[in-house]
Amino acid sequence: MSLVHYAILLAIQEEEFIDRPRGGVIPINVSVSGLVEIDFEKSYGVRLIDISLFNDGLDDVYVSVNTPQFTTPLKKGESLRLPFRAKVIKKLYLFSSGSSQVRGFGIY
Repeated sequence: MSLVHYAILLAIQEEEFIDRPRGGVIPINVSVSGLVEIDFEKSYGVRLIDISLFNDGLDDVYVSVNTPQFTTPLKKGESLRLPFRAKVIKKLYLFSSGSSQVRGFGIY
């Protein structure tokens, strides 16, 4: 095997390891009034593969992943799970025109 082939093989193995879920959990507990952004890459150095959220507050919260395009409502008292096949969740955006409390966890 040439050095070039060996370097390519190592790069592929490293990329597969980085994208593979490690089973780590990041707790989420945030008050939402207006726009809230959680940057998992910047704050924790990871991307998530799965997020579970629970709206414990009084008002609805709108949820978006990676870009602030709010199409997914999280109604008062409801839960929401956002599973992906790869670790693509860099940021979580939450928006409420009132005041709410969102808790949950992300898996990386």
